[in-house]
Amino acid sequence: MLRLRSLVGLDISGDVVSVAQVRRQHGGEVKVLRSGSAPIKRQPGAGPEEARAALVAAIKAAVSAAGVPRRRVAVNIPGEPVECSVRTFPEMSVREMEAVIKREGRELFGESVCWDYIELPGKPDGQRVVLTAFAPGEAVADCVSVLKEAGLGVKAVCVSHLSLLSMLESSDGLEGSAALVHFGTQAVSVVVLDAGTPALVRRIQLDGQSEASPEFVAEEINRTFLYFKQQCRGKRVVKVFQWGAPPPVLERLRRDTDAVVNDLEATREPEPGEAATAFGPVAAGLAASGARDDALNLLPDDLKERRTRRAQLAVMSMVALSVTSTYFACYAALSVAQRMYEQSLQAHQAQLQTLLPVRRLHSEIQATKARLRERQELHSSLVQESVPWSYLLWDLGRTLPREVTLTELTASKEKRETATLWSIRISGLLSGGGERRSASLKELLTNLQQCGMFSAVKLEPLFEREAERAMGFSVRCEMKPPRDWLL
Repeated sequence: MLRLRSLVGLDISGDVVSVAQVRRQHGGEVKVLRSGSAPIKRQPGAGPEEARAALVAAIKAAVSAAGVPRRRVAVNIPGEPVECSVRTFPEMSVREMEAVIKREGRELFGESVCWDYIELPGKPDGQRVVLTAFAPGEAVADCVSVLKEAGLGVKAVCVSHLSLLSMLESSDGLEGSAALVHFGTQAVSVVVLDAGTPALVRRIQLDGQSEASPEFVAEEINRTFLYFKQQCRGKRVVKVFQWGAPPPVLERLRRDTDAVVNDLEATREPEPGEAATAFGPVAAGLAASGARDDALNLLPDDLKERRTRRAQLAVMSMVALSVTSTYFACYAALSVAQRMYEQSLQAHQAQLQTLLPVRRLHSEIQATKARLRERQELHSSLVQESVPWSYLLWDLGRTLPREVTLTELTASKEKRETATLWSIRISGLLSGGGERRSASLKELLTNLQQCGMFSAVKLEPLFEREAERAMGFSVRCEMKPPRDWLL
């Protein structure tokens, strides 16, 4: 009988550390084998070092209480400073899409951002639909360091509300549109599912006392459901799965929402003679997500690459062992085959010497290869003169400030010795007052220089457009598209 592997999840995002060892059944249901928890005993007014020590002590206490045998865990980030979204990209290569995703992550959390994405079922016109996640690199590194100090290894760094989707895979309420609402200590995360696939992800930040009121939270959740209904042509959320909602918020949500609100729970597998008990699903969801290769993992790239190298070395060792074990068994057969090959080769060489048309055929093959090389060089020169304008315009629109309106875009190309340069002229209007116009124009020039697509950016003299009551401008620049842009 196939033995199902169990994994461990560790939830350290709140005021209580929870740990769970889970096993996924054949039907997809997640069962909790062992579980434990311990409060984080933070002293009032404690500094960062004291808070870190309290977290490490709580992790050790929870792992000891659960009695989990494994030492590599799937964990979330304290405070959950993670931004997630569902994005739709036009038809492009994976390398171009990853470059855009990484640039968006750097805009959110700087150069040290940790990011990952999974591709969702796409649209029929070839577009890509992906679920992205970004987190500060410092927070991820600190999380890995805390677990190392607690004597644990990290298998995956996951997102709490997305990991909870693993608890819904065996649910019967995902035929239509459903929603998962996770109430954290600092934010409320909403994931709207369309036929079991994430269609909308929103994070509702709770900064003040007024924003944590039941009325505010219920209103923002209902706004999210209304936005989904408008974007998906009348589809509406009919069932809500929630976890962690305070009683006043849960009561208000059930009263103001048309959908059916259910609690999300995991079930711990009982010992002999013991009844099954309910358990918080966050740690269980983290363990279930960490076991999957297609789940979001915010570990730094160097740790992922290190584990990939370990897997490659293991595969290479298995292949080497297999080759060594079969070599001696095949040696005799290879020797016989080699003698037969040599004899047949000598016979064929004698026949080839008598066949004169073979030389003529060889000459024709060489001439055909030469023509193919010429066509390939011609095709490469033609490809270098083309630019994906749809991608360029889409990326150019991201650099325009709010007060700038683009009215004209002209391009002309100039052939050089090694490449083709494009001369771009961008014209538009500046709205607002004098200071706002100056700031917007300065921001536009800075964005054009920093986006990496343009060089020699020059501003032409400004002119008044009395009909539009705005200031007109023109910018000239040069562009040389990278090779990975070529269609």
